[in-house]
Amino acid sequence: MKKQILGIIRHLLTFGGGYLVAQEWLSADLMPELIGAIMTIIGGVWSMKAPEKKS
Repeated sequence: MKKQILGIIRHLLTFGGGYLVAQEWLSADLMPELIGAIMTIIGGVWSMKAPEKKS
């Protein structure tokens, strides 16, 4: 389930990044790095909040 949700988030970020590039608010070179950084942060927070880590 976690991989599916992270996949959906990644696609939403890619869509949003494409929109920002099209509007020239973000450079095409920066977009993959920004999406990767956001996904790393989300994955790290999710891992810390996971129920199996709370025992």
